[in-house]
Amino acid sequence: MGRMRKAGVAISGAALLVAIAAGAPLSAGAARHRVVERPIRSRAPDANLVKESLVKVHSRLPASYGPHPKACDWISSLRFRHAG
Repeated sequence: MGRMRKAGVAISGAALLVAIAAGAPLSAGAARHRVVERPIRSRAPDANLVKESLVKVHSRLPASYGPHPKACDWISSLRFRHAG
């Protein structure tokens, strides 16, 4: 895996962790966040070396944000990782 690709994987993972931390309450209710992960099949030549999936974390916006579409209650990210 090239240096640039490794950096992209690290940045994607860090972005997801920051997004989850920013949306997660500091109370015991944090366990209520639902996480959904779906594999993505790629036709890329190195698809057997890297697994890709769509990760969605359900984290409701606070009521103070007012009315909003339900889609705004989800944080989405692509996850890339070594197949091994």
